[in-house]
Amino acid sequence: MTCRRLKRKIMQEIASIKDGYEIIEREEDGCDRFGVKYWTKCKNGFSSRSWEVNRECEKAITNYKKYLFKDGITYKGTTYYMKKEVIDNSITRDYKVPFISKEEYDLLYDTLST
Repeated sequence: MTCRRLKRKIMQEIASIKDGYEIIEREEDGCDRFGVKYWTKCKNGFSSRSWEVNRECEKAITNYKKYLFKDGITYKGTTYYMKKEVIDNSITRDYKVPFISKEEYDLLYDTLST
């Protein structure tokens, strides 16, 4: 039961990150050989060329997953850790998040901190 709640919490945060990169303003900013170029602004304040928005969103999600891997996720006063594979996988309804204990985390990844 706890694993499902943790996974739901993670999925909600990822959905929030994606929502933040929703384009709310788009302004034509010249042309190139491919057509019109747009300068965009997102809900979260990110502003760039339209083609950079998806890459930045994915980068933010990857950084969040790296944070989860490094620091774990706390639920009801207990911190849960995940295997490193979580960084490279999409966390979907069907993905089984590999939660592990602090002791197992330290044994597997102790060399990463040195």
